[in-house]
Amino acid sequence: MNILFFGSFQHYSTKIAQALLDDPNITLMGIVTTPPRPAGRDRNLKKTHTHEWAENLSSSGGTKLPVFTPDKHDRQDLAMIESTLDPLYESNDPAKKRIDFLVVAGYSEKLTPIFLKYPKHAPLNLHPSLLPAYRGVRPAEFALLFDEIETGATVIIMSEKFDTGPIIDQQKLKIDNKDTREILYQKLYKLEIKIILEAVKNWENVHKFSRNQPIESTTPYARKLTKEDGFIDWQTLTEAMHAQEIAIPMHLHKSFQLPTTVESIERTHRALYNYPGMWTNTQTSKGPKRLKLLELSIFHPKGERPRLHLDKVQLEGKMPSSFNQIKTILTT
Repeated sequence: MNILFFGSFQHYSTKIAQALLDDPNITLMGIVTTPPRPAGRDRNLKKTHTHEWAENLSSSGGTKLPVFTPDKHDRQDLAMIESTLDPLYESNDPAKKRIDFLVVAGYSEKLTPIFLKYPKHAPLNLHPSLLPAYRGVRPAEFALLFDEIETGATVIIMSEKFDTGPIIDQQKLKIDNKDTREILYQKLYKLEIKIILEAVKNWENVHKFSRNQPIESTTPYARKLTKEDGFIDWQTLTEAMHAQEIAIPMHLHKSFQLPTTVESIERTHRALYNYPGMWTNTQTSKGPKRLKLLELSIFHPKGERPRLHLDKVQLEGKMPSSFNQIKTILTT
């Protein structure tokens, strides 16, 4: 079974590629990922994690996987992929020199009709949500943000519109109240490995039971979250820390008509954990500074309302520390 993999989402996409490579019933023919992009303060071009993984395999004497970074996904891009793959097939029989499936996981580019029609069986997309819920690029973050008790992973046959194709398989996953976006993605991509291997190995049976998705989703589109989404007003933060009524909602909450409470702030922090992160502006003895909220928790005093507790912060120009270590230089 010949598979061409598409993925660009940090190390998560690489996990799917590695599972396909390790399966003795699958021949992973190549990797398609997004082109190197400027990153970091110096804006040097950086390859995706999956791109680097594939190159490291070859350089360390492992499987040599061709890596493709198409720009347009047009006929010319596909012809280049085909010509590279042609001598790599195990069989010389033209009828068997075919890609059976495209497997797409965390690939941030839209595939054109010519690519969607390329595989013998189907282009399959893995999505870390219970579609049609939370279509979009950041479904785990939105599941946390909206206080879902469960999410899951879905395999669909790709269509020209993102995340709307027929569902092949779908499995649920309980969300733990300590899950951050990173922990939740780890669990979801592990589940995705299970369902994609089941789907391609049992294709003749499972594709017969595919079901169409509703045209509209009842949940918001899970857009990319930005640093601006992680801003919390200092007054809001101090009110949450002192169990007071919150007068100023977080902008992110307001944009989705969500309440701003001690609990929703903590959930949002887990949804934004590490990137884009949560932060505020505060006054210090040396002027206004940005304060990153690295770790926080909820404290439940007996007989009182819950309070937000800042466990670890980073004041602009300083190393990470406990909040108590920097309180003395705050003037607000």
